[in-house]
Amino acid sequence: MSKAWLITEKIISSLQIIFGLLIIYLIFYNNIFLINHYLGETNLGWRDLSFYKIIQNNFLAFTKALFFFMSGILLIKNQTIGWIIGLLIWFNFGLISLLNLLMLHQKVQIVWDINICMLMILCFLNTTILISKVFRKKYKPNWKNWKNWSIILIVLMITLIDIYKILV
Repeated sequence: MSKAWLITEKIISSLQIIFGLLIIYLIFYNNIFLINHYLGETNLGWRDLSFYKIIQNNFLAFTKALFFFMSGILLIKNQTIGWIIGLLIWFNFGLISLLNLLMLHQKVQIVWDINICMLMILCFLNTTILISKVFRKKYKPNWKNWKNWSIILIVLMITLIDIYKILV
């Protein structure tokens, strides 16, 4: 593997870690903003709320964030399972972005359309890079390994649940 591909791999794994942390931050920031607004209107206090409920209400987004974070770390450590998770989660994110763009096209402003398109292009570009022959030679995916199949099935289930939530 040439130095350029190694640098590309490190950039993609860093992006995965940043995406994971950013999604977790946005989940908590958005919910804490809503909670502060809600607490201002009621007599409840902070001790009446829990971070467990925030995670429970945003389970899919939180799971994707953990997959992004884990795959970035495992990709830095050159582990095949990190490559597989990264490949699937980038594809998942791109597909969900495409579906959001198609389903919400009438409801959102053009600025959001441009942002979703850029995110979708980034996701499919990273998917294409990770599925290239160079990475397949490096990681040598083995379809007989039960870990690979379990991760693939989990990410595909998350994708199907996301698609269902968008369509319904």
